[in-house]
Amino acid sequence: MCTATQDLPGASYVGPDGSGERTGAPTLVGRARTASDPGSARRLWTLSEELTGVTFPDRLPTATTIA
Repeated sequence: MCTATQDLPGASYVGPDGSGERTGAPTLVGRARTASDPGSARRLWTLSEELTGVTFPDRLPTATTIA
């Protein structure tokens, strides 16, 4: 619920603040370098489309593309 109701910086990860990030209250946490890998993101995106049968847009519209 925290991530849906809080104003968080872009590309933020939220996880528990306890030992090993397994339990505790929500807080901003770090992420592995592989979580920001564009190649992995593209493969996951493609696989998601194949498994769901839904084609997603390559990027979200912005204020300049909507006008």
